[in-house]
Amino acid sequence: MIHLHIGTARPGSTTIQRFQAIQSLYPDWQHILIDTSRWLDEPAKVLRSIAYRFKTGPVIRQFNKQLLIELDKLPDHVDLVWVDKAVFTNKKSTDRLRRMTSNLWHYTPDPAFLYHGSSYFNENIGEYDLAITTKHFELDQYAQTLTRNKVVLCPQGVDLELYKVTTPFEQRESRLLFIGHYEKNRAELFIQLLNLDLPLTIAGKGWKKFCSRYKTHDVRYLGEGLFGDDYIDALNSHKYGLGLLSKWIPETHTTRTLEIPACGSVLFTEETPDTRSFFTEQQVVFFQTPEQIAEKFRLLESESNRAESIASAGRKRISAGGFSFKDILKPIIEDKLLQRKSA
Repeated sequence: MIHLHIGTARPGSTTIQRFQAIQSLYPDWQHILIDTSRWLDEPAKVLRSIAYRFKTGPVIRQFNKQLLIELDKLPDHVDLVWVDKAVFTNKKSTDRLRRMTSNLWHYTPDPAFLYHGSSYFNENIGEYDLAITTKHFELDQYAQTLTRNKVVLCPQGVDLELYKVTTPFEQRESRLLFIGHYEKNRAELFIQLLNLDLPLTIAGKGWKKFCSRYKTHDVRYLGEGLFGDDYIDALNSHKYGLGLLSKWIPETHTTRTLEIPACGSVLFTEETPDTRSFFTEQQVVFFQTPEQIAEKFRLLESESNRAESIASAGRKRISAGGFSFKDILKPIIEDKLLQRKSA
């Protein structure tokens, strides 16, 4: 069996985590990775911005040119072609992939239609034999192009070999950590939390001005982005993590929902059908209002053993609950690829 994996496999990315999960599940296969991040990261910032914002320009042309060069080096037939986030893959490249395999699969943990989509994705998704999504609210859009048996809904995943406890709970800072991009509703929540005298640590795009404006409060800014080990270290240095959901889309859980407890922090999460199905009140802290966050934060600070107990239970839930990429991907591959091949 030959497995070809295509995606932005930067160190610490979920793309490489999925590739490694499939490698681990099927060590006897031949696994080939085409890391497309090199064609996206090297050009000048303004060209990258044009590519990501408008899905056009020289970066995308070069992306597809290089992809075709790489594909020409490979065998004519591949048993499984797995494409992560085909936002920039044009029709010529998709047609080339289509000719290589009878199992052309697409995976994205992102909202492919409502937010991260592109004309390339919309034009070519119908060519895939399987589309794997974590967004239940986009199933209708997928159904407009693919039959229901070609669409798989699964939860977000986490690599438990990376996201683990490295710092004892009692040695962590008693602060609320949030890592993610700026949204107006998030800023409004943080203003209320700061006015309630809660200590915040923030990292992500768009937060620099906010943190400067509220520097008289107990807010700490860690920069625009934390990736790889820096991200995991930040989670491990805080007792509490805010797993806020985006309001730009109808999100019901995110990677943070899993990564925060996986690293042994207490997850503060909004109540949704997903989060309620994943966790109990003994494993995470549910909230609906800023006042509830403040009340529950102070309660846990006054009962440190309880906070550590919740963090430990949350970690165990993630470890045992089938949230690893291996646990998520194995039944999909077994059902959609291996059973069909043996039939």
